[in-house]
Amino acid sequence: MSEIWNRDRSITLSLVVVRVVLALAVVAAVALPVAYRQNPALLTGTFSSLFYLGGPWFFVLVYALLILGFIAVLALHRVLLNLAKGRVFTPDNVNALRLLSWMCFLLAGILAAGTAGNTLSPMPVSGCLEIPGGYSEHCLIRAGNAGLFGFALLTLFMAFVGLIVRVVKNVLDAGVVLKDENDYTI
Repeated sequence: MSEIWNRDRSITLSLVVVRVVLALAVVAAVALPVAYRQNPALLTGTFSSLFYLGGPWFFVLVYALLILGFIAVLALHRVLLNLAKGRVFTPDNVNALRLLSWMCFLLAGILAAGTAGNTLSPMPVSGCLEIPGGYSEHCLIRAGNAGLFGFALLTLFMAFVGLIVRVVKNVLDAGVVLKDENDYTI
């Protein structure tokens, strides 16, 4: 198996996937206004209703998320290019991972603010989702905002990914210090 799949091929595959994601982000940024012009109800009736956003505020939210995600993927691309060149323990990789973790935390913050804003805002109650066990009078999840649970999970996921990347960055930073000390040892 090691002859078929090696480190170089793994990095190449990762670079291809990252470049596909970058291309999809550009396509999404270009296609979003076109999709909105062709069918305004398509966007305002689904995602934007979760955050009670209409018109320009919906686009501000989506483009903010796209920009932060794009920056995060570019940072990942930079790390992969360095790895392909054999540069592992470098300050450039540490800085790229730091940027990647901050983008994950900012994405989580935007999603958390949108989720909390919708949860705390007065909303039309169209009834509760049926929760087994007789919890309907507490109405933990309203039918009008059932998608918010998914956004809350996505928020936690992004924060957790940011934390993992931050830990990896700290390990890599310690490796840079060790490498520098080793380079100056006679």
